[in-house]
Amino acid sequence: MLFPSGRSTFNAFETSLRANVRNPFSGVKGLNWIVSYSLSRYLGSALDSDFINTAIDNNHPTASLGPNGLDRTHQFSFGGTIDLPGYIRLGAVGHIYSPLPQA
Repeated sequence: MLFPSGRSTFNAFETSLRANVRNPFSGVKGLNWIVSYSLSRYLGSALDSDFINTAIDNNHPTASLGPNGLDRTHQFSFGGTIDLPGYIRLGAVGHIYSPLPQA
């Protein structure tokens, strides 16, 4: 049996702005878009959260607590759809992330 005994914490401030507009201008039946931003910190006792987070030193289990391998401080995402005549819908999604921490 495997008993994960590591520790991880995730703290974040997240915000988003959404809009849904019908008939914004001629030739477009609908416009829907979203923009979101996240300022976060992901700390853990392992470099990757997909594996078991075990303490290296059982006397001091949080001594090696640091940025997880999946920690991204800034995350900016955006996306939207445009409804055109003739049941045509176009959509796009994009993400901009800060770099991963270096070990």
